[in-house]
Amino acid sequence: MPINKSKTVMLQKPPIEFSKILCVLAIILLIFSIGMAMVCAFLAVDITIFMYIIPTTGTLATASFSFYFFKSKAENLSKQRIRFVLMKLLLEDELDAEDYQEICSEIDNIDTVLNAKLNDMTVDSIEGEDTTGGFDTIQIVEEIGEEVSGRV
Repeated sequence: MPINKSKTVMLQKPPIEFSKILCVLAIILLIFSIGMAMVCAFLAVDITIFMYIIPTTGTLATASFSFYFFKSKAENLSKQRIRFVLMKLLLEDELDAEDYQEICSEIDNIDTVLNAKLNDMTVDSIEGEDTTGGFDTIQIVEEIGEEVSGRV
């Protein structure tokens, strides 16, 4: 009996998203650097390098998760808009004209809100947000450089 190709395609797992791979790798790197710091501390080896490595890998993990959550939010909003359009199409034949128009107006209101959120997210990603919390990053780096050069 021949195998139906359409059924086998449906049973295949979708490939793992790149953003999920980034998150997993960032967490592995963070756990590895913390573990190495603990091992080096136990062996009484100089661990000053880990003062820089652990916050860096933590920042990498945070950025990876932020990217993943932002991307997921955008995908879910766009999928919801598609669901609303499909709902309109399905209800068109089942309801009388007055009820259908009432439901369409509610769906349009929700769709407008979702569209506004997607547009805001797009504008924010293009313009870039101030994620420094009001700190001047260049000034902080210069101050750290002065402190380090003062110790030498």
